[in-house]
Amino acid sequence: MNDTAKKIVKKYSVEDDEMIFPKSVAISEQKFNQHLKVLAEMIGFTDVLSNKVGRKTFGTWTDRLGMDDNDIRMIFGHSPGSVLKKYYTERRTVESYNRILSLIQR
Repeated sequence: MNDTAKKIVKKYSVEDDEMIFPKSVAISEQKFNQHLKVLAEMIGFTDVLSNKVGRKTFGTWTDRLGMDDNDIRMIFGHSPGSVLKKYYTERRTVESYNRILSLIQR
């Protein structure tokens, strides 16, 4: 994780809990996507950002970095033999990832 992500996890994480973040900081997927749209506009990023794009990007990167398929399926909540590779990998390239990071870290 980058430094910003580490700070967020440290700020909101709850020890001795099943979840990393407490339910009190949870927001709906729709609200999350609205915030991403505002962020994209602020940094001049013209591609669509959404929770689904993030899931696909995460799936691509964990696959490329060599994480076991069963571990990736478990993280996504998919059953063994699911369509993981078809839908959650190979959707984003190194170039798009670097472009997103460079815009955010300005």
